[in-house]
Amino acid sequence: MLNVDVEFGGDDVKELIRNMKEKYGDIIIILGHGCCSPTEPQIYRASDFIVGSDYIEVGRVDGVPFYIERNLAESYNGWILTLKVEPLNGGLLMIHSHLMCLRV
Repeated sequence: MLNVDVEFGGDDVKELIRNMKEKYGDIIIILGHGCCSPTEPQIYRASDFIVGSDYIEVGRVDGVPFYIERNLAESYNGWILTLKVEPLNGGLLMIHSHLMCLRV
């Protein structure tokens, strides 16, 4: 059984996720392996991304499902992914997830 946990690095992550849910409705977070999907977590409207059998849910971020591609989850087995928010130039925000980042 795979064991990959997701945790918050601060309240700013919860605030960002709440704001995105208010603006876009149901959302999901996806982490792919980088071939045809990005290697950093991406946020999608739940209706805009079909989660296939090659993805597994490894946790929830303030109620939002966090999916990782199965092969990648096997590589991260036993890891804890900590999400943090960081402002970027141009008013964008980035959520870091261990060695990865999420641009929103």
